[in-house]
Amino acid sequence: MSDITGTLDPGKSADLIAVDGDPLVDPTAVQRVGYVMVGGKPIPMKD
Repeated sequence: MSDITGTLDPGKSADLIAVDGDPLVDPTAVQRVGYVMVGGKPIPMKD
């Protein structure tokens, strides 16, 4: 699996989120998701 997952590198699959804030300092930051990527493809966010 390490050849397709585990790091953000070209050719690997990626599931990730970007949040507004630092969740290590403010755990509620994970409630403010600004960007989602699943399987290396961006997911449109609703307004």
